[in-house]
Amino acid sequence: MVLVEIASLLFGLVVLIKGSDIFVEAAARIAKLMGISPFVIGLTLVAIGTSMPELITSIFAMFANSPELVVGNIVGSNISNIALILSIGILVGGTLTASKKIFETDLFITLLVALLFFFFSFDWQISLLEGIFMLFLFAAYLAYTFGLKPELKEMFDFSRYLRNVHHFSSIVLNLKLYKELVKQGISPATYASLIKEIPDPFEEEFGKRVEKEDRAKFIQEFRDEIIKRLAKNIFLVLIGTIALLIGGQLTVEGAMGVAKYFNVGAGLIGFTIVAVGTSLPEFSVTIMAARKGFQGIVLGNILGSNIANILLVIGISALIAPVYLLPSSTFPIIAMIIATILLMVSVYGDWQIKRHEAVMLLLFYLFFLYGLFAGF
Repeated sequence: MVLVEIASLLFGLVVLIKGSDIFVEAAARIAKLMGISPFVIGLTLVAIGTSMPELITSIFAMFANSPELVVGNIVGSNISNIALILSIGILVGGTLTASKKIFETDLFITLLVALLFFFFSFDWQISLLEGIFMLFLFAAYLAYTFGLKPELKEMFDFSRYLRNVHHFSSIVLNLKLYKELVKQGISPATYASLIKEIPDPFEEEFGKRVEKEDRAKFIQEFRDEIIKRLAKNIFLVLIGTIALLIGGQLTVEGAMGVAKYFNVGAGLIGFTIVAVGTSLPEFSVTIMAARKGFQGIVLGNILGSNIANILLVIGISALIAPVYLLPSSTFPIIAMIIATILLMVSVYGDWQIKRHEAVMLLLFYLFFLYGLFAGF
């Protein structure tokens, strides 16, 4: 029954997205406990984290011998990220200011990556060698991005972003600091410097000061708290992984079942329902970041996701088997390139995207949907 297939698709997307949220946030918290800087964690979340649903869905689709679903999911997600999700974020949060640096780097890279994908699609497949080349480019992109640390630190306050959007505690609980505490001891002034803006249950146990007679107890409690939080987040990573696997399987099976019932290609379901569904993490981050004033992260999240979707997700998919494309994918790929160019035109000059420009992008998304169903 088609209702069963639709239910499988929708339930799979819900489980997939929730699993992705749990996995990514727990992994980020483990990284924080290991002493990795907020800059590295925040940039990784922005560049890769929101592409997890697309990655899992694409892997399952490749093993199900449905490469058209992979192409539909990735290209459709990239279009919806720009023309639907970013537009809604701007309509909700108001005019979006974009730095010239983002325009000169991430926006141009996003366009070049889209053009590269279009070029690779000329022979109607993404081969193993092309997939390896894409993964190499993605590694180079990450290395280049992390090399921009001074400039990006000025544009993005990742510490505040992690606290306000992902609700990370501001207390510095990590293994590196624990080793230093054991080696050097701790003074009330040192402890007070660890306490920032957001209260933490661990802070409340000791207050704002650590008296001399409480130092040994504090260090022991510090260690125990790290171990407890590590264990909790490792467990959550496992739960998130299981949810990703179940959600990915249900999503792909449901999408293929719906496509078969309505006698349409799996790619069409990928370009629409699956693409929008797997883009919901980007939507969530975009809305929260826009409301809380993280304008650079709004655009960085969208562009990072689009770059990762093609270079990382398509690259990994091509390692499993050649990613074959159908002639019907030509229009969506061109639409993806046009959406990126429209975004560049909107940003260039005054380095802002205003609400009327967001409406233009939204209208383009409606045109894209019309073109899909009209068979352009």
